Order: sequence, then C-alpha cells, then structure tokens
Amino acid sequence: MFKYQYKVSDNVGNQTTYTSANVVKVDTVNPANGLALSSITPAGSASLSGTTVFYRGSGGGSGGSFTVTNTVTDNGFGPVFSTFDSLDGTTTGWTFTGSTV
Repeated sequence: MFKYQYKVSDNVGNQTTYTSANVVKVDTVNPANGLALSSITPAGSASLSGTTVFYRGSGGGSGGSFTVTNTVTDNGFGPVFSTFDSLDGTTTGWTFTGSTV
C-alpha cells in the first residue's frame, strides 16, 4: 500500500505539496484461469488440451456442440473479465465471434 503526494505550482513559482489521505493498493498477482468443457454432444467428440479445443464431429454433417467455461481467479483484487478470441482453424462451417465476459 502506498500513499502519494503531489505538488502544485503557479506561474510565478509558488509551490505547495499535498499529501493524499487515500491509500493506493498495487496488485502484483497475475490472475489464473482454468478452462473446462461440458455439454459435449455427441459424447466424447471434443477434448481440451491446454487452451486448444479439439472437436472430432459426428460425421455426416449432423453437427454437435460443446460449452467452454473459463474459471478465473485473482488473489489480488479479484477477476474483472475473461476474453475469448474468435474461432480460427476451421474449414467446416463452425463459427464463434470473440467475446469478453
């Protein structure tokens, strides 16, 4: 925790120093996250390795789905948001627009 001071000067050189009664807290702890897959259909068709999701599909173009959950923790001030990038690496019509939640 830090207290801060600031100096104010006018155009003829008069100067005053103010000390804030406020305390500034500095968060030095990086947030951590844990990705998980759920609601996978058909069962066993998707897997997660690190930050990469692999989807095998169901064949025949009948589609499927899964849910990606990102659990974010921060021991400093608490997590503010989680960002998901847009989907890439697909040639089969899957789409996902990136989002921040």
